[in-house]
Amino acid sequence: MRRLAVLLATILVLVFTIPAYAAWHIQSSTVFRGSRYIKVKITCISDGNALTAYDLLSNYPDKGLVQGATGYLLKVVPGTGDVIPNTTIDITLGDDEGSTLWSDTTISKDATTWHPLYLSTNGSTVGGPFPPITGKLYLTLNDIGDSGDTITLYLIVWRE
Repeated sequence: MRRLAVLLATILVLVFTIPAYAAWHIQSSTVFRGSRYIKVKITCISDGNALTAYDLLSNYPDKGLVQGATGYLLKVVPGTGDVIPNTTIDITLGDDEGSTLWSDTTISKDATTWHPLYLSTNGSTVGGPFPPITGKLYLTLNDIGDSGDTITLYLIVWRE
């Protein structure tokens, strides 16, 4: 009986002294699939810190639809009310080799915006080719504010 009490006391001490680490909550789903276009909804709920290099395809149930496709457009929909970001949004998409495919900064925290996914070349994203999505697709976001602040991304890809 004494051993059980010591074990329970030890477990309680460990439970209350281990720091709790929150993480961004990312959820992806296919919301449209046409003959060539695929629209993926990506809900991003902040943990109060920046998001560093999260592989969007790792938990996406239909990743075979997107791998091998070409990134085309990105729609950014900030949360509203209690979950609106506190600051503008910086987004970077990267590939499995650590290269930037696309990046944009100071995206509105108040309004829905559309962005063509021109491939980032020489620091410019104007008029380049659209990026291929191969093995991985990493998403990086700046610290947008408080834990629970939300951004919804709609990634539209073209599939041959």
